Amino acid sequence: MKLYIKSAQLQPRSGFVVYNSTGEEKYFVPVEHSVLGMKLDVNNALGKRVSKIRQHGFSFNKTYNISAGDRKFKLILKVQEDNVSAFIKGYAIAIVGDILKKEFSLINENKAVIMTHKDNFKNYYELDILQDELELLSICVSLCIETLLLDDEKTGQNDGNKAFFAKYILNNKKILGPIRETFSANVNKLDRLKKAGTKNKN
Repeated sequence: MKLYIKSAQLQPRSGFVVYNSTGEEKYFVPVEHSVLGMKLDVNNALGKRVSKIRQHGFSFNKTYNISAGDRKFKLILKVQEDNVSAFIKGYAIAIVGDILKKEFSLINENKAVIMTHKDNFKNYYELDILQDELELLSICVSLCIETLLLDDEKTGQNDGNKAFFAKYILNNKKILGPIRETFSANVNKLDRLKKAGTKNKN
């Protein structure tokens, strides 16, 4: 089964629309913000809520409490030096790939692919869901990752700067890397000076 999430930056209304392979709207997901975090409700074409997502957490660590149909689990997103890592608590499902590029897959404990997510370069993100019974779970995980990066991009647009997460990661590559190298070089230099001083005393 293939589904498509239209980039929220191109939506005329606040939220996400999920389309089927024939271009029909299958789910609409309004997004609400509050001081406590973010709220998303996944509604089917009849307007019935079939899943809900509640997000909270700090900038670098965000937790999403998800009810996808009858499945309840947590998704944790952590910003690292050169990527965003994701973990699911409640099911033996791993998320592998490059989340920043939105090119990732869900795999089960037997390493079978549940869903692949990719940018099809037409302002849509393609979800190729291989296990139909995990459709809502796959959609919810994809939406969480989309909201993480989208919220960041909108914040960046409002203050005229680059997206916060992207800037943080780029700075880590350009700044923290050299800092670590300089620190290591200084430690090695100090060790050499100490050894030299010990030899001179002897």
